[in-house]
Amino acid sequence: MYCQKCGNEVVGVAKFCSSCGDVVQESKTPTGLIAATWALFLGSYVPLLAIPASIGMLVTAIMLIRSGNRTGKINGIIALIILGIGFMIGFVIGFSATYGK
Repeated sequence: MYCQKCGNEVVGVAKFCSSCGDVVQESKTPTGLIAATWALFLGSYVPLLAIPASIGMLVTAIMLIRSGNRTGKINGIIALIILGIGFMIGFVIGFSATYGK
């Protein structure tokens, strides 16, 4: 947390700034709790929804590609490309969240 008056970092649960002596205002929303809640939600529920959706999209794309219809084949290829891009983006985001800053 930082002092609103001088910008100095306030360590711990101090009530006064050690630099200027001003009263430290606490945030009304617990941002750490909100961030932890979103991380728990996204880490727990989104993969549970994404895996069946990805499998369904993959099966549909394969069925469209194997169909005799030219439009179906094109749509199947487009679906596979979109699925591949989604997996790559998910991999990059997951990798950067784990090992990046």
